[in-house]
Amino acid sequence: MLYKLFLICTFIYIYAQSICSSERLNRFKRIIGGQSVPRGTYPWAASIQAKRHTSWSTLVTGSEQHYCGAALIKPDWIITAAHCLYDSGEEDEIISYLHPKMWHVRMATEKLSVS
Repeated sequence: MLYKLFLICTFIYIYAQSICSSERLNRFKRIIGGQSVPRGTYPWAASIQAKRHTSWSTLVTGSEQHYCGAALIKPDWIITAAHCLYDSGEEDEIISYLHPKMWHVRMATEKLSVS
């Protein structure tokens, strides 16, 4: 009985992985009406990244992914939208959505000056 249950669960897992991985987003179609710009055009743009566990493989590796956008306003300060950090719970109670120790901020990964 357990062997059959194991086989069924394995089949469902493999099938779900094949469906999810076949629908990757095209990075150029994420923003409607947007256009590509040269690298380094917006050096103040930041990416708040967090570990997401969307499958068994990311649960083990814990890869960081883009979570929300931000902008650099001072050398050590960024600003982002409130909905990136908080979520409205039941009874209009504001609850913490993601603990700050789980965040990593990535700035432009392009070299902006030659030394």
